[in-house]
Amino acid sequence: MTTINHHNEVPGGPETNGVFDVAHLKKVAEGMRRDVYRVPAHMAPKGHANKPLILKVPRYAEYSRNRPFMKRLVRAVAPYIDVRIYRKEARYRRKLSRIESKTNIKLPIPAFYGFVETTVGQGSLWEAACDGEGNLAPTLAQIDDAGLLADVIDPLNECVDLLYAHHIVAPDVHKGNLVLATDQGRHRVMLIDGFADHRIFSTRSLSARKNAAGLQKRFLSITRTTGLSYDVARRRFFLPGPENGRQSSI
Repeated sequence: MTTINHHNEVPGGPETNGVFDVAHLKKVAEGMRRDVYRVPAHMAPKGHANKPLILKVPRYAEYSRNRPFMKRLVRAVAPYIDVRIYRKEARYRRKLSRIESKTNIKLPIPAFYGFVETTVGQGSLWEAACDGEGNLAPTLAQIDDAGLLADVIDPLNECVDLLYAHHIVAPDVHKGNLVLATDQGRHRVMLIDGFADHRIFSTRSLSARKNAAGLQKRFLSITRTTGLSYDVARRRFFLPGPENGRQSSI
């Protein structure tokens, strides 16, 4: 079985000597660089059986095919260089966990549970943001398509407040990775991807002002593809209309 080590790896599923066989998992999302699978309770590692889990796995083979020769050569020598950005996400989430412990505030970023070996390479286990019935939570894009944006305004603005207040680095916020989850009967918007700065030198992490400007830019971009507007001065999303007395700041 996969052994626990200083990289926070956890035992895998029971199918093949502790290695997750992704062929037995339901793929729930495809990102630019990785696939996301839902982990059923009976396949969860020890200690995580009662937690809703997702498994994120980089597309290692696709990376190799599409990259220049020198980068393919580097990855042949050091194959785990491709998981650098995922380890940065994990380290960043652990940093946020320390903030949660000190403030007793639950931040809108899924919990990280560790790295695990899979049949297609190393993956990472994360909390699955779910609705009240245990299904994966709907994205802001889906909520917009259903014409239900009014239901998400308050929890969305709570999420915005927390991202600003705790200087959370989130360079890729968009309507596809904000979801409306239900946590102990309470609605909350969570950012399920697009957090942590993957660059070697992160200016957003060093400058709260630069990070806030980056968040504002991403929030304004959301208004271009949804029915929402965003008030820059108040840092608030709202539904446009005469009753609001405000105009979009775009």
